[in-house]
Order: sequence, then C-alpha cells, then structure tokens
Amino acid sequence: ANWETICRHTTHVLLFSLEPGPQGEILAQDRIPRKPLLDEARSACRKHGTYLMLCFGGNGRSGGFSRMTRSKKARARFVRGVGDLLQRLGLDGVDYNWE
Repeated sequence: ANWETICRHTTHVLLFSLEPGPQGEILAQDRIPRKPLLDEARSACRKHGTYLMLCFGGNGRSGGFSRMTRSKKARARFVRGVGDLLQRLGLDGVDYNWE
C-alpha cells in the first residue's frame, strides 16, 4: 500500500476487520498487518495527522456482537482486550461496524 498517498488524502485509516467473540474474546487477529507494514502505516499516519484505527465487524463479521453485549463479563473482557490491543499496536481508536 502507498501509505503516504493514502494518509495525505484521508483523515482516518481503518484496518479491516477483527471480530468480537461471544465471550468477549477478539477473533481474527491474524488480519492485523504484519509488523513492517503496520509500522509503515503508523509512520505515514503520524506524519499526515491521520488516525489509524481498528475496525470490528462488517461484511458478515458481526455475529459475535449480539451475544457478547448480553454479558457484563464478556463486555468487560472485550473492552479490556480492545484497550490492550490499541496500546500494544500504537493505534488511535476503533470503528464498530455492527451490521
């Protein structure tokens, strides 16, 4: 991807798409770009003031939301996991695409 061009012309870049599991686990983390590509994206985003965010759900990937949100324990696990993931990856936020 040409992160410089993308980030120069956008306000937000979404990394699509992880999934919430019914017990609050974060599924499909293998969809997160490998470290060198993520580092390139993060660097270009910082340079151009673009937010780099994770997306959860969308395109048939929203099945876990409903069950997860029914349980206080699952919601807490999910929120903790999202916060930890954002911090570990150096990302700016989350887009929830619950369809």
